[in-house]
Amino acid sequence: QGSERSPRLWQLKKRPLGRATVGPGRTRKLRSGNKTSNISHYFYELTLLALYL
Repeated sequence: QGSERSPRLWQLKKRPLGRATVGPGRTRKLRSGNKTSNISHYFYELTLLALYL
């Protein structure tokens, strides 16, 4: 588990959480209009928030 989480956390620490994940990501998903990508992106944000808590 540690080996899996460490690179993801290292990538997150490079960028601010809110602006990077919510800002550009959501606009791209809204433009594409794919519900599956929206849902996957939503759960992806939840996992990122869970890692920070």
